[in-house]
Amino acid sequence: MKITKPTEITMVPVDQINIGQRIRPLDPKAVDVLKQSVLEVGQITTPIHVRKTRDGYDLIDGRHRLEVATVLEHGDIAARVWACTQEEARFLEGDANLTNAHLTPLDMAVNLAERRRLYLRLHPEKAQGSAGALARHGRASEIMSFAEMMGTLLGVSERQVQRIVRLGDSLSPEEVEELRRAPKQLVMNDIAQISKIGEPDERQFVVRALASGEAKGVAKARKAFKGDTT
Repeated sequence: MKITKPTEITMVPVDQINIGQRIRPLDPKAVDVLKQSVLEVGQITTPIHVRKTRDGYDLIDGRHRLEVATVLEHGDIAARVWACTQEEARFLEGDANLTNAHLTPLDMAVNLAERRRLYLRLHPEKAQGSAGALARHGRASEIMSFAEMMGTLLGVSERQVQRIVRLGDSLSPEEVEELRRAPKQLVMNDIAQISKIGEPDERQFVVRALASGEAKGVAKARKAFKGDTT
């Protein structure tokens, strides 16, 4: 993958930017904090990143900044404009999300799983079978696995990356949407426990119990499903 370097910072009309479906949802609290900062400073200091399209622009990074610009009725916003495909833009979005220090375990799992799918789509030569073929031809040194690359970026082991990806893959989009509403933030172990529930009705019950706050943990939700009040 070779993405053209972005242009210098330019002003882009807010109403010409298509938000599209995001990997990570908008956080209203983050918007409020950023809004107050912008009101104090007088401007949005960090440019967003967009992709040029026929009809305008697709947002890559800067969803919260764009929301603040919209709320404050800014006519335009500072942006770096990339020349890239839609998939490459999605890849860049995942990178931006993963460098966010406030990423929850749930969003970390979802982002890594999505990024791996895009990585292998953009680099089919790095899929397991292709990598093995290259190794047989003496080109293994050219291959950096997704787990190795992300482990280096995040400062964790390859095995941890692989585990997080599996957990992200284990959740359906509907489950992710529900679990994001949970009043108590999930940890990786919660996601791991949910991934092991094979019975659909029990799994749905557990996800909804966590999302509504009726259960404070997976174990308690499973007990409630089975009618165990001990």
